[in-house]
Amino acid sequence: MDDSGAGTSLDDLPLWLARASLDGSPVDAIMAGFMERLNALGFGVGRAYLGVRLLNPLIRAEGYIYERQAGAVIHERYEHASMPPGYQRSPIHHMLTAGIDQLYRPLQGPEAQLDFDILKDFAARGYSAWAAYLIPFTLLPTAMPDEPLGFIVTLCCDLPEGWSQQHQVAFERLLPHLSAAIQGRVFATLAQDLLATYLGQDAALRVLQGTTTRGDMRSLRAAILYADLRGFTQRGETLDPAALLTSLDRHLELVVTPIETNGGQVLKFMGDGLLAVFPTNPATDAEAARAAYQAAIEALRSNAALAIEHPHAMPVDIALHIGDVLYGNVGGTSRLDFTVIGPAVNAGARMVQKGKELGVPLVMSQEMTRHLDGVGPRSLGSHALRGLTGARELFTSP
Repeated sequence: MDDSGAGTSLDDLPLWLARASLDGSPVDAIMAGFMERLNALGFGVGRAYLGVRLLNPLIRAEGYIYERQAGAVIHERYEHASMPPGYQRSPIHHMLTAGIDQLYRPLQGPEAQLDFDILKDFAARGYSAWAAYLIPFTLLPTAMPDEPLGFIVTLCCDLPEGWSQQHQVAFERLLPHLSAAIQGRVFATLAQDLLATYLGQDAALRVLQGTTTRGDMRSLRAAILYADLRGFTQRGETLDPAALLTSLDRHLELVVTPIETNGGQVLKFMGDGLLAVFPTNPATDAEAARAAYQAAIEALRSNAALAIEHPHAMPVDIALHIGDVLYGNVGGTSRLDFTVIGPAVNAGARMVQKGKELGVPLVMSQEMTRHLDGVGPRSLGSHALRGLTGARELFTSP
């Protein structure tokens, strides 16, 4: 794909954008190439910003900033709790909350309209005009009308005379083509973020790569971590729903964080518990077992610290096992779940219940402990597990 703007006409830009999109060009390259081509045609875009709302539990939005003098695009991501300073007083926030899809402001001379602080900053930098355009995703509605899913594009003019009416009409005609060129990339990001949020990173990747048929499963050897909160049902009878949900999130976060830090994958939340795996490929059985054990110890320590600060904190019970499982799609014809099944999973679930009966927060199988050299696990004796044949020796931490 030719990245120069030489020889480009205004009518060539939609085709160039379509080809850039089909070529899989990244967003920053498409934006830089588009602005350079506009400037080669005399549009005088000194600065441009493209912002898009994401569907991500950590990242609220991302932005791309083009500066003509720098000749580069800066990529920014904004967390939910840390939007840029002054955002609530910005023209973008004003447009979103007021339902305005276009805004134009001259920045110099007697007609200057500097009704937002950021416009004063742009005027001081010598820009002559500012324009903004909101381009919604019409195929992806949102339940938040003041934060529609789509693009916000702002432009700063470095032509002394500002933009003509013809320039503004051209922007209105061309910016939807820019949106269409970038939407594929953004939708892919939205899909990956959503699937990773609800399925986990590995399961999300497998679904996006085509593992979408019922019964499509593969064998996986992994260390298995089952965690369950003790006393959650009783707590639910005394706490109001909002406080109960807050408490549940606080407790689960203390288990999820060490799992992910130690290389595990949370596959499923089950009410007041969760199931996680630590795959043995490319790790060895011993490496996966040690990672799962370390995650369990860190989770138990964090929960103990929480209990000191909050007397009504709930104890967490954890079971560790290692074995072969089936990993993939189960469910109805058109409603599937990506999960793990098999005897090793069943054993882990029964072990965490046995731990509650024995009053110990951590229960491990013999298969698990044989990979934990130097830990010195303490035997809990042999026990029958409900629904499973035979008795098996169980262990806990020293």
